[in-house]
Amino acid sequence: MKRSHLIHIGVSLILLAALMSGCGGGKPTSTSPPLSTQSTAATTSKTTSSLPATTTLSPTGSTSPAPTNSTTPTVLSYPFDGKNMFFGLSLINPLMDAAKVKELGISWLSLEPHVTWFAIESSPGVYNWSDLDSEVKQLQALGLDMTMVLSPIINAFGAERQQVIAEVAKYPSLGYWLRQGNPGEFKLYPHDETLPIWVAFVKAAVERYDGDGKSDMPGLKYACRNWHFVEEYPCPELEDTAYLDLLRITSEAIKSTDPQAKVILAGLAGNFTQYFAFMDGYITDEDAGVQDSVKHTRLWWNTNKFWSSAKKTYENILDQGRDYFDIVDIHTYVPKESFFEGEVDYIQQTMLKLGYQKPLWIIEGGGPFKNYPGKPAVNSPGDPYYGWGSEKENAEFVIKLHAMAAAKGVEREHWGLNEAEDGYWDGPWEGMPLVDAAGYKKPSYWTFKMMREKLENFTGAKDLSQGSLRIFDFKVGGRDIYIVWNAQGTSSTVDLSSVLGNRDVKITHIVTELDGAKNPIYPANETKSSKSVPVGLTPIFVE
Repeated sequence: MKRSHLIHIGVSLILLAALMSGCGGGKPTSTSPPLSTQSTAATTSKTTSSLPATTTLSPTGSTSPAPTNSTTPTVLSYPFDGKNMFFGLSLINPLMDAAKVKELGISWLSLEPHVTWFAIESSPGVYNWSDLDSEVKQLQALGLDMTMVLSPIINAFGAERQQVIAEVAKYPSLGYWLRQGNPGEFKLYPHDETLPIWVAFVKAAVERYDGDGKSDMPGLKYACRNWHFVEEYPCPELEDTAYLDLLRITSEAIKSTDPQAKVILAGLAGNFTQYFAFMDGYITDEDAGVQDSVKHTRLWWNTNKFWSSAKKTYENILDQGRDYFDIVDIHTYVPKESFFEGEVDYIQQTMLKLGYQKPLWIIEGGGPFKNYPGKPAVNSPGDPYYGWGSEKENAEFVIKLHAMAAAKGVEREHWGLNEAEDGYWDGPWEGMPLVDAAGYKKPSYWTFKMMREKLENFTGAKDLSQGSLRIFDFKVGGRDIYIVWNAQGTSSTVDLSSVLGNRDVKITHIVTELDGAKNPIYPANETKSSKSVPVGLTPIFVE
């Protein structure tokens, strides 16, 4: 998803905004390799400082330490260890959205901030941290854990840098240029003579935000531990063979600077996640084989040279890169709820087949990934095959995807806060977030708030489903809170006494619509016998 909150001053910040647009885009056709993907990196609020925080490299390549009045470094804490960090957002403006972040009670942010090589290091060994420092301060003022997205895939120095700027000037943004899949003769990621420059940059960045009291950002409140190496895989401007090599080199640079840091694997793009899971049979719904409104069989996908090769390449990264990441990320923008669990299963079971298991975060995700009536769907539309999305279904997906993720052991689940503003990201990106581009809070916003309040600090989640009757049991403060719906959409009265016991239960309905003043409509709570619980397509909380 996209959201641009940038103050555009000068070419460098325009390029920064464009790079943060990431490498996602429309879906590939079935006849040629995809040059873009469903999922994207976000842009976030940036402010500028009259006194840029610039660090220079010593001749040996190490950062020069900032002056200090104390010989005893102050080591900062990382306050998120041992806490439930499940509920997260992205696409926030830390100044404008502070009240929403507090109201929703989230604990972490995905996709932001971006640690963008091109923007910070305009010439070798000279770093301007001012914009990144400002964003980190603003986000830490909200008490949020962050994913520091390392973006290595755009940099050039000297005359080549000017050539890149001139080339990009022909397009609305650098993101547009990259999404053409044709950066020309530019090889804009670390290689050859630029590789040591990248390693020094990574070490300097980690050192600045690791909270060890040495060369830390002035005003850092707590350590930044999560380092996401490239927001999404695959990217057209990064050669297939390059990611694994760069992962190893970058991970070693991160860990040598901060052994407590966590390295996050580039998130597998949403459509790739769907297709790979379908190819291996983890998604049984045949609609998962649809591309460009044409339904292809599982055999077609597995014998397609591009897709079979793409799947093999990604699984090779999971295999050969296992020692160089701590967390796996997948992007789960789904048009149908029946796809979601298979996508998670694909990743978890593939790791098990390879002989290991690591935590899974969903750093990008949401739904339904469809076009929405009244929303533009020109540059990045959803597949018309799946029909239209609605605000009601969007609110339902908030509950369903979080419930299924928690029961699968996903440690962190993402949802986008704001709709897109940059004109390119339309279609589903305008329908899935919690807040409309005009600023009003959708039904999904109020449903998210209700969910987080009810399930805050849950200590476990189990899937107790019976066929299409989906039942999820959350342990919260020593009691059980259930989420229930019928995946087939059938509305009926269901006997849940075998799960809930023979007793009266309280039913809380989620918010699926607003009134004329765009205030949430909260359906009245009900008390029913556990033997006669009304269940339909819309999830309910049962206590």
